[in-house]
Amino acid sequence: MKYIKIEMKNYSIKLKKKLTNIKKNSHGVNHSGKITVRHLGGGHKIRFRFIDNVYGIYNMSFVVLKIEKDPSRSGKIALILYKNGIFSYILVSDKIKEGDVLMRGSSDLIILSNGNVVPLRFLSSGLSVFNVELKVGFGGKLGRAAGSFLLILGSYIINNKIKVLMKLKSGEEYMLNGNCLGTIGIVSNINHMYQIYGKAGYSRWLNIRPHVRGVAMNPIDHPHGGGEGKTSGGRCSVSYTGKLTKGKKTRKKKINYNIIIKRKNV
Repeated sequence: MKYIKIEMKNYSIKLKKKLTNIKKNSHGVNHSGKITVRHLGGGHKIRFRFIDNVYGIYNMSFVVLKIEKDPSRSGKIALILYKNGIFSYILVSDKIKEGDVLMRGSSDLIILSNGNVVPLRFLSSGLSVFNVELKVGFGGKLGRAAGSFLLILGSYIINNKIKVLMKLKSGEEYMLNGNCLGTIGIVSNINHMYQIYGKAGYSRWLNIRPHVRGVAMNPIDHPHGGGEGKTSGGRCSVSYTGKLTKGKKTRKKKINYNIIIKRKNV
């Protein structure tokens, strides 16, 4: 999160320096040069955008100046200007255009329209929200990828506190504090999953190096390697270190039942 207050003269050049920073690429190696993540390297030089996910400014309207494509995320972002003259980047909702005036507030007088930021307790069942906080004041954590959203199932009073039941796209259900903030709508760029790269060079721009199948390697290089002719490996799918790669549970058994109501067994 970063806020900048500058004069309107030459604001585009100043904003690029203040609201962005050079993103260093590690190429999948650690401090000693050893490869810790394979198939990474290259990539186009990009600048990291500071996104306001913490909702630090309340009860204030803002105008959308420009909608941009962020190279560090799948959803589009918007450059906004608050009423007090502060610039910032935010995750933008679908169907939001340049010049729209939106509102961020914590009162029940705010208009429940697409793109506005409001506490969950003021929203009715069936509404879609994104960039939702898990804990009050800790910033948006849920629903930040392109086309993602959370569905509000209902509001309940538990121990004299308003709780809101949310359903994720994965089918899991979370019970969140009613004072947690969220943005009404769906994250923009909903057709991101249908994008076709078209050529191998596009993957190289995204810092992805070519992959080689394990069955095409020698036995010394991969557990699936070797064999006479084309073979499928003769064993369960494993990584080059011998660890299972398919069907293995990766989530921790510890569950916070105060928040997680329904969880997928994956």
